[in-house]
Formats: sequence, C-alpha cells, structure tokens
Amino acid sequence: MEQATDGTWISMVPPLVAIGLAIALRHAILSLCLGVYVGILIIQDFNPFIALQRFFDTYLANAIGDESRAAILLFCLLLSGMVAIAASSGGLRGLSHMIERAASTPKRAQVGTWLLGMAVFIDDYANALLVGSTLRPTMDRLKISREKLAFLVDSTAAPVASLAVISSWIAAEVSFVANEFTRLGIDQNPFLTVVASLQYRYYPILMLAFVLIIALSQRDFGPMLKAEQSARNQPDPAPVDEKQSPEKTTINPTHKHGRWYDAFIPIIVTILAMAIGMYIDGLAQLQQHDQHTSHQFWKIFGEARAAIVLLWSSIIGCFTAIALSVLKRILTIKETTLALFHGMKLVLPALVVLVLAWSISDICHELGTAAYLADAVDIVPSALIPATVFAVSAIASFATGSSWGTMGIVFPLVIPIAYSIGGEQILVESIGSVLAGSVFGDHCSPISDTTILSSMATECDLADHVRTQLPYAVVVGIVSVIIGEVGVGLGWWNSWVALGLGCAILTVLAFGIGRKAASEHGQKIP
Repeated sequence: MEQATDGTWISMVPPLVAIGLAIALRHAILSLCLGVYVGILIIQDFNPFIALQRFFDTYLANAIGDESRAAILLFCLLLSGMVAIAASSGGLRGLSHMIERAASTPKRAQVGTWLLGMAVFIDDYANALLVGSTLRPTMDRLKISREKLAFLVDSTAAPVASLAVISSWIAAEVSFVANEFTRLGIDQNPFLTVVASLQYRYYPILMLAFVLIIALSQRDFGPMLKAEQSARNQPDPAPVDEKQSPEKTTINPTHKHGRWYDAFIPIIVTILAMAIGMYIDGLAQLQQHDQHTSHQFWKIFGEARAAIVLLWSSIIGCFTAIALSVLKRILTIKETTLALFHGMKLVLPALVVLVLAWSISDICHELGTAAYLADAVDIVPSALIPATVFAVSAIASFATGSSWGTMGIVFPLVIPIAYSIGGEQILVESIGSVLAGSVFGDHCSPISDTTILSSMATECDLADHVRTQLPYAVVVGIVSVIIGEVGVGLGWWNSWVALGLGCAILTVLAFGIGRKAASEHGQKIP
C-alpha cells in the first residue's frame, strides 16, 4: 500500500493500537498481537487472510530468525537458567543475606541498587537482568515494592549504557553519526563528536540523578507512592517450605546450603566475560577489515557484535553455575538440569512479548513511522532545533519501542538539517538530543525491550511497571526539555548550569510533592 511505505499518518496506527490496548487492557501479549496484526493489515491492503499468514511466516519468523535477536533470546533464557541454579543451590539466598547486611534499610537497598546499576554499564540488557534478578529477594524482604525495583533497574539500564563510552551502545551511536559524516563530507571525528554530545544528553543524566534523589530521600509520589505504601503494609514473608515442589516456587527451593559466592561467582564471571568478549570480538572484527592499522580502544568496543558477545557470556556464566553446584555436590545433575529448565520456563511469557515488540518495531520501520514524525515537523528556529529533535525522537521511540531503531531513522534526517542551519554547535547539541530523546521514549514505552526485560527480571507486572514509572519519566523529561533543550538552545545558560539547575529542581520536586511510605499505623519506614 503506497500510503504505508511513504510514512503517512496511518503509520502511527499500529503502535497506537498496541500501546493503547496495553494500557487499557493490561494484557501485553494480546495488545501487541493486535497491534502487529493491524500493521500487517495496512501493509497487505487490508486482506485479513494474507495478513494472518504473514503474521506467522514473515514477521514473527523474522523477529526470531534475526541473528542478533536470536542471540538475545538465548541470552535471556540462559541467564534466567543461571539465576535459577544459583537460587536452587542456596547461593542466591546467601548473596541476598550478604547484601542485606549492607543494605539493612530500604534507603541503603535502593542506593545499593543504583550503585550496582551504575557499575553494570556495559549493556542495558545485561544490566536489567542481572541487577533485577539479584536484588529481587532482598527488596521483597525489606518490603520494597516490585514496581519500585523495576523503576530502579529500568532507570539505570539504558541511561547508563547510553552514556558509557565503553558499552554495546557506543557501536550504534558512533556508526550512525559516522555514516552521515561520510555521506555529507563533514570533516569531524564521529567518536569525539559523540563524546562531546554527552553534556547535552539531559534526560539520561537527570534521570540517573533523580533515581539517586528518590533513593536517598525515600520520597515518592503518584502511583509509585501507592505501590510503596501497599508493599510496606504487606505481612512479613512466610518462611520457605523446604518440602515445596520446585514447580510451585518462583526461583526453586532454597533449602540447599550453598554459599554467597555460588551466586556471585557466576554473575561476576558473566560480567567479565562480557567485557573481555567485547574487546576480543571487536578486535577480530577490525582485523578482518584492516590488518595493519593500530586500533583505538573505543573503536574496538564499538565494532564488537554485542548480541553475540552477550550470548557467549551467558553460556560461560551458566556453565560456571552448573560446575559450582555439581562439583561441590550441592545439587545433583538432575536437580541442576531441573533448575536450569525451570528458570528458562519462567521467562518464556516475557520473551513472547519481546518477540512481538520486535515485530511491531519492524512494521513501524516498514511503514515509515519515525520518518513521518520527522517530516511532520515544520521548520523551526535554529535555537529550538535541539528541543524539536528531542520531541520527535521521543515520540518515535515511544511509538516504536526501539531507541536504536529511532536513532537509525532519525539521524539521517537530523544531522544534515542541524549542520546546514546551525553549524557545528547545533549539530553536537542535536546529536545529544536524538540520543536523549530516544532513551526517554524507550523508557516510557510499554512495548520497549528494556521496559519488558526490567519487568521480567523483577517479576513485576508490565502494566504496573509502566503505570508507576511513567510519571517519574515525564517529570524528568519536562525538566530536561525546559531547562536543558530550550534553556541552553536559547542561550540562557550553558549545559553544565542546566544540569545543575535540573538536579536542584528535581530535588525540590521530590521533597515538595513526594511523601515517605508509612505503615498502616502511620509509622514511616527509614
């Protein structure tokens, strides 16, 4: 259908159907299925039978068959299996007890979650799954809501990875910019340009600051406050029944007497394998193209195939967990196998959602959703280009659920305009706005992969996670636009002053409208 391929208003229908139904029905799989089907109907000239056929043999098949996506699916399965083995051996319980000794209060636990999220900067998927699954038992014992944990995890996943100069994100960021620089003949180093744009990425920086403010102040507002209030008033967790069947528990029984390092070692091995693997694979990729050039450290990481590295790191981590449990005779081979497959089974519903989210992202790309949003923006003054770019990127990322997909489509449209109208300064600011807006939209979207993975890792209902996180993201987004994109664009102050003002305003808001969760008798929890 000509309208669909040209990127007109109809390209917005599939994501709006999926997002609207997900919020209204609180059923992610059904909503995404209908959104995908509506998109295929548009592409197939509203032929319902052909659309149903293409739903399975084209879009779902392509979503699963893509090499990088298949690697991510296997990574999730194996990592969940690794966590289940660590739980079944008692290692996760030991690690939780050790963390509890340091995180003896809700404040310390939430600050610790922020610190751990900042430490796992190499990839947002790994960040969400590792931090969420590791800290979930501790948060439950401290009566911190799953919604709060999901927010902490989600807000220190993509924001951290997108800002790190050594991460899986740097490859996409530099390559997108480099392609446009080459095409336009811009004589600038793309990596240094991306680094220069860091100070203009107001949303991810201010979101990381806001998470710390919330954790330190222990104040919440909106739906999150209600979730925290409900969690504080829950009865103490019941003791684990050691005779309970593995099929009836979330992470398998923990009556085995494993030590904390039986969980910590597989986790740290996985993280180290990611870092080393990124370097080795990136170096190999570069050497395939140029045998004689000395390569910079950042470029090596930028060329690594992040999805493949994540897969192999999860394989290494999983085998480490198996070896520890079997060689130490904590679990038998049969018990280890049962725990592995039980952990894999737990993430299957979330992986179905992830596959459907990828499918609707592919449909949005085919329909030209992001291109339509970019073309719909009228010519604006050069001082407001960064703010406009942020808005377009945010809407596109929210509608498609893909920050990388948004960057891939918006960068070729934005860089030529920004460079021709505003020169180098506006160009750098606009690059930062694209990256920040993509993270903001992805952070808010219920069909985003990182939103889904954070919900999965923390075992928080996806609709509840989106409902409680959205007000926080919107508040930070508004402050980012007014103080950062608009204020700096109009020359009111520079980017560093904007970041300082943004942190101050968010602190005032947290203490002004936020309240501490209290018990039923009005006692505030420290």
